[in-house]
Amino acid sequence: MFMPLRTEDTEDPLKSYPFMNLWVYVTWLVHKQGRPSMIIWTATPHQREIIEKYSQAIHEVAMDLGRKMAESLGVKEVDDLLKGWTCQYRLIKYNFTPETVGKLGAFSHSDSGFLTILQYDEEVGGLEVLDESSGAFLPVNAMAAGPSLLVNLGDIAKAWSNGRFCNMKHRVVCKEASIRVSIAMFVLGPNEGSIEAPTELVDNEHPQLYIPFTYQDYFNNRLSKDLRNDPAEYKKLREACEEWGCFRLLNHRIPLSLIADMKNVMRTLLDLPMEIKRSNKAEIPGSGFILPGVISSIYEGLGVHDLGSSQAVQEFCSKLDVPPNHRDIIDKYGQVVQDLAMDLGRKLVESIGLEYCDFF
Repeated sequence: MFMPLRTEDTEDPLKSYPFMNLWVYVTWLVHKQGRPSMIIWTATPHQREIIEKYSQAIHEVAMDLGRKMAESLGVKEVDDLLKGWTCQYRLIKYNFTPETVGKLGAFSHSDSGFLTILQYDEEVGGLEVLDESSGAFLPVNAMAAGPSLLVNLGDIAKAWSNGRFCNMKHRVVCKEASIRVSIAMFVLGPNEGSIEAPTELVDNEHPQLYIPFTYQDYFNNRLSKDLRNDPAEYKKLREACEEWGCFRLLNHRIPLSLIADMKNVMRTLLDLPMEIKRSNKAEIPGSGFILPGVISSIYEGLGVHDLGSSQAVQEFCSKLDVPPNHRDIIDKYGQVVQDLAMDLGRKLVESIGLEYCDFF
């Protein structure tokens, strides 16, 4: 997601979330036992108890559903189908206003994971699902069957079932000027190992449709393509570049822990004795150690001429006698930043209507 770098935007960055008026209040990952592993919210003890009980109960429902879905296809030994899979629990709030009536609160999409269990708003509608046969979106009547949970399947379910299950496309439309809330539990994918169709679902009549893949690789690839399907995001990116020449990049997929580790490594290297830092000689003009006084009396810098190259990183680290754990952090950071730069290059080119070429 792109956000122009303006001071007024720093007050609440969630205001520019690409899904209109969608504020995510709480997100955490649920462990194998269904216990929340991270809570980003100051909750009272009573609220924590309710949240934990609800997450455990809904996690058990998800595990049971996974087993029954596998059994329905004749897949054997399915007791641990979803065991150990990452589950994300999210509270969602749509701030619909008179100005947003008729507009989208969430663009048409399918979920990336295996399945989603949704406790939707029974008072404020807006959820619609796509009828593939007609191409029309049909409203979901929350009260049609009485109090219930909505389950929809995602991309991983379609791949795991070798195409037998459908990954439902859906969206949220503002129907009235009112706050809409929902609670979603996403069963994403296995923490370890690949996603692959069981042998029972592959035969001569049903050849394997998808090569084995990991959830993280799929999610990263899908995320890098999301902007292509969102003209509004392209427009924001292009306008930020044309008007300001800079923008704030949110949801960049670089782990916050890696960023923190890199900052610590950076401070350690910049605190090295001057004679050691001088050994960081420039391989190409502009790289290497920059002495105070070259740019200004208070500026100095260390440089790697190709941060995305593991060989260049190792040469840089060898000159400064960087310990192995710090080398690993620099190398990992360099790889993810280079991947991000390549993705940005593509998006910048496509934002002005050109076909992308690997000019980076």
